[in-house]
Amino acid sequence: MGKENYFNADYLQSRKKTLKELKEYAESELLKPQKNWNIVWVLSGPEINFSGDINPGEKAVPNYNQTKSRFETGLKIAREVTALRLNKQSENVTKEDIANNGPSIYFNSGPASNNFIREIARPNNLLETEYNFPGQKVIITNNENIKHTGDQFQDFPAEIVEPIDT
Repeated sequence: MGKENYFNADYLQSRKKTLKELKEYAESELLKPQKNWNIVWVLSGPEINFSGDINPGEKAVPNYNQTKSRFETGLKIAREVTALRLNKQSENVTKEDIANNGPSIYFNSGPASNNFIREIARPNNLLETEYNFPGQKVIITNNENIKHTGDQFQDFPAEIVEPIDT
């Protein structure tokens, strides 16, 4: 994202609204993973890969790798949901358990992050070898013009979520 976009009034207003909503949520009681969670949605940070390298087109390096931290949290949550479903401790959940009984991880970000996650989710790549997580359980969107979290919400495909009976 170019520096000029950070000072665009519409972008700033959208970002402030999204951050306010996320702050309100963070200050509320956090949910514990549930057996019926079929999707774990990982909201990416700035376009940066797992090694901490800045991706092309990005100007500033964050203090820490937000996308990596968030994605690892998503992996942990998916493992915990699988453990609940199988009545196991999360540290005893295998890659096969997740493949057969775990929720999917949904990831939508800018092209660089999407492409990076797509690459590490390939068979015998980083997700499987370092995180013991099956890549086929990761859903990655097409590369869209995602600039911030608000765009990620607009891009979310509601059809992948089962309706809640009320």
